[in-house]
Amino acid sequence: MSEAEVTASELRVNGERCKLTGAIELPRPKPEAMVFSFAIPLSLLRRGYNVVEFHPKQACKIVWVEIALAA
Repeated sequence: MSEAEVTASELRVNGERCKLTGAIELPRPKPEAMVFSFAIPLSLLRRGYNVVEFHPKQACKIVWVEIALAA
């Protein structure tokens, strides 16, 4: 998926829409697929399980979802 296609899609965490912050480049070893970052307010996260929903405008394959907390 291109960044424009991801921008046209919708990502929700625990029912709340999150903003795309852009494509990111990970250090090696890294996935072959493009990697995108979204801003997730800490107030949306819950202890234990969190629900991540991605609603693309076209069919796609999600390779990995990770929630990283910034210090």
